[in-house]
Amino acid sequence: MSDSLSTFGAFVQALREHAGLSREEFGDLVRFSKHTLASIEQGRRMPDRDFVEHAEAALGNTGALRKAAPHLSRQAGLASWFRQWARGGDDSDQPVHV
Repeated sequence: MSDSLSTFGAFVQALREHAGLSREEFGDLVRFSKHTLASIEQGRRMPDRDFVEHAEAALGNTGALRKAAPHLSRQAGLASWFRQWARGGDDSDQPVHV
């Protein structure tokens, strides 16, 4: 499971709950089923642009979801610093000191 998707999903869930909406109520507002919402909130599904835009409108247009969405990744469990190192970042040829 992707760390970024899990974090985004938890954030969506927190905003939804703060707004006092059930998944079903929120689903009606964003035009997604409560099952799809559960998958997004649990980090199992990548939200598409329509979801982000409808969720922003339903949750107050703070811009937080729009700002976070471009940073979502399906890569599971790798911290961003490790992904950079694994791709051969600047110091990848340096010996590891333990």
